[in-house]
Amino acid sequence: MPRVMEPTHKFLPSEWKHANQVHFGIAEAERARSERLTAECQRLVEESEKSVRRMQQDANMKLGNSNILTLVWCSGLWDIFHQMIQKKYFF
Repeated sequence: MPRVMEPTHKFLPSEWKHANQVHFGIAEAERARSERLTAECQRLVEESEKSVRRMQQDANMKLGNSNILTLVWCSGLWDIFHQMIQKKYFF
């Protein structure tokens, strides 16, 4: 009966240590990259929220100004209307 051969791929402790250090270095680099990406995403979210708030404030201000202009215009029309009525009925 043939004898089963043992695998010849045995790692020495120094090889295991080197492989672990390489994998640890790769993992650390990936972690650092993901932290930078997370920080960049957070910065972009905050920047877009700030931009949205600024646009909303501008829109609210423009709407407020538009409402004031409409009220002034409407009151001017009422003044003209009352002047026309007074001219018609009192002269």
